[in-house]
Amino acid sequence: MKHYDYIMAGGGLAGLSLACRLARSTLRARPILVIDHADKSKHDRTFSFWSQEPDLFASATSRSWRRLRVVGRQGERCLDLGEYSYHTMRGGDFYRCARRIMERFGAVEFLDAHIDTIEDGDRTATVRMDDALVQGTWVFDSTLTPGYPAMASGNSATRLNLSFLGWEVETEHDVFEPDVVTFMDFRTPQNGDLRFFYVLPFAPNRALVEYTAFTDARLSGAEARSALEAYLQDVFEVNTFDVVSREGGCLPITDASFPRRLGRRVMAIGVKGGLLKPSTGYAYTRVQ
Repeated sequence: MKHYDYIMAGGGLAGLSLACRLARSTLRARPILVIDHADKSKHDRTFSFWSQEPDLFASATSRSWRRLRVVGRQGERCLDLGEYSYHTMRGGDFYRCARRIMERFGAVEFLDAHIDTIEDGDRTATVRMDDALVQGTWVFDSTLTPGYPAMASGNSATRLNLSFLGWEVETEHDVFEPDVVTFMDFRTPQNGDLRFFYVLPFAPNRALVEYTAFTDARLSGAEARSALEAYLQDVFEVNTFDVVSREGGCLPITDASFPRRLGRRVMAIGVKGGLLKPSTGYAYTRVQ
């Protein structure tokens, strides 16, 4: 059975961010393995965050803004971010950037496999996947199991679903304001929940338009698609458009506590480690 000093169980944002920092550190000569079964060459999600200074993955940033807009039924307010900038990066760009960093600084191995179980031990942990086994002195686990977030503990006052569906659209005419992010636009039926639209403009005729809802029950895809179509028609007067890419999902939101240590040799990182900010659903900066 092959042994590694550090195993990243999951090669998403958290696993790759940690692997990159290990590869750039004095530990770069130690054997490091990243395990993931997903295709990380494609754009599967968008990471957005604000910061004052460029971070390790700044070259993957696709667009930055200095102004945000919040819109409600009674009007709108445009805010200057001052010394901060709001950034967005496509998932595929982040994954490629992380690969380049690891190839430059350290000998990180990658394994395309589906993780079945992680078994803790006194001196090592064992990762079982498909028809293979590997051992690690330390295993950093970012895989989300069906029981998440049931593993959270404490008297939680809040357990919600953050459902979202986003379309990157291209329109025939210029309808977007490229220098201002529509951070929250509440002009949509709330239905007893918290629902809003989010617009990242990349060009006057191209933007990511996303419908977001904090709800008790998971939002249906049909409801989200209908809301997006209505928003594009009512606010931007757009009836025909091309959908360049799509992203969507549902994140469990809770203010409960998550265990960071899952065993003697297993640590939880990323969303599994409780780094999803429950008030907003943001995670990128907290993961870094």
